[in-house]
Amino acid sequence: MKLKSVLFAGSIAAIIYFIGLYLDNHLLRVVFKPIPVVALLLLLKPSTRFRKYIFVGLVFSLLGDIFLEVSDDLFVFGLLAFLSGHVAYIIAFVGRNRQKAILPLVFILVYGIAIY
Repeated sequence: MKLKSVLFAGSIAAIIYFIGLYLDNHLLRVVFKPIPVVALLLLLKPSTRFRKYIFVGLVFSLLGDIFLEVSDDLFVFGLLAFLSGHVAYIIAFVGRNRQKAILPLVFILVYGIAIY
């Protein structure tokens, strides 16, 4: 697939999705919301471990978008799909960086405790 045509299709779909939001048109939202993520999936070649986990994360994010847009009854499934996607993203990025980041971890823990 050509990069420009896939990006163009994904961008047009995103614009139509936002028009559907503005018009409160459920059909436009359901049909066009997944297309930008599908465009990203078409561009991503899962040839490395990192890309495979990013691909899996995008698939789960796509499912989460679909579940949340189709029905309020599928909210928990959408939440679980997004959680699974984020776990895949974390595995991808942690596996890519072998360096220990103690200082940012301490900062995040202190911040989390402070706002709790």
